[in-house]
Amino acid sequence: ISDNEDKDEERLDSNDPEEMFQNIQIQKEIIANIRTRPWPMRRKLKVLK
Repeated sequence: ISDNEDKDEERLDSNDPEEMFQNIQIQKEIIANIRTRPWPMRRKLKVLK
């Protein structure tokens, strides 16, 4: 695991419920956006990382 991934996980594991909710909403928007694209699954997973 790279240092960047560690920082991302720490940000997502925040104990502030408001911040957690916002992160989840952002992830949902990204996933909804990617789902509509006719890309191969490999590319979709790469974008999510």
